[in-house]
Amino acid sequence: MPNYLIYQFVFLIACWSCSGMFDLYNKPAKRNFACTDLQDHDHREHRDHERIVFYNTENLFHPSNDSVKSDDDFTPSGKYHWTYNRYYRKISNLGKLFVAIGEGNLPAIIGLCEVENRKVLNDLLKGSVLRKSPYKIIHKESPDLRGIDVALIYDPEKFAPDKYEYINVNNTAIPELITREILFVSGKFHKEMPCHIFVNHWPSRRGGKLASDKKRIHVAKILKQYIDSCFMKDLKSNIIILGDFNDEPDDVSLHQVIEAEDPYDPLNSISLYNLM
Repeated sequence: MPNYLIYQFVFLIACWSCSGMFDLYNKPAKRNFACTDLQDHDHREHRDHERIVFYNTENLFHPSNDSVKSDDDFTPSGKYHWTYNRYYRKISNLGKLFVAIGEGNLPAIIGLCEVENRKVLNDLLKGSVLRKSPYKIIHKESPDLRGIDVALIYDPEKFAPDKYEYINVNNTAIPELITREILFVSGKFHKEMPCHIFVNHWPSRRGGKLASDKKRIHVAKILKQYIDSCFMKDLKSNIIILGDFNDEPDDVSLHQVIEAEDPYDPLNSISLYNLM
């Protein structure tokens, strides 16, 4: 397994507003897993929970070689001997995982990172136990040199996207920063609860934390601009930020730039809370 994987940490940040709240059901089985339940705060006697999940698929590559991507290691003759049997077994296991996470009720939304392309997402939905699910996909190819992307799959019966955008975070001032975009999706749960969702996969700590901090801080600043824009339009915005940030809750990028607070502090309608 590549050394950079040891640095993976995943955080899910949520913003509470008057119209809704988020509960974290912490699953200890895997470090790169985060899950939250969305519930109707105004009708507690009829609590409707919708589970939102983020998962780092850890190199979900198709075994075929793509000449424009650095995917040679994940081919049958490559470093990891990535065969079709291993690939389809991983697809099958991921499908079972998401069914288990939902505890009998499939998540409304699943944010993903380290997926190679749309084909692997189609294989996940068609070649696993998810084949009977209504899930739809939001995805585009990223500029990442390794060819790994962020994506969102969602149940259109529970969540309806109004719009989505891939936010470019590359910067000519940091020439070595060619990385994944941030996926920004706005929509409504059950046609009435608006929500803004950001799916992230920030630069790794390859080369060391100090040397790579500036990359994650740069991405955090771009994300913060979009968060502030949401609040400027509506102070009661429901915001969910999920992903693999390759940083810890008290690091500069999350604590100082994003200003994600301790969830045990008193909640208010214009603060972000780091549920980790």
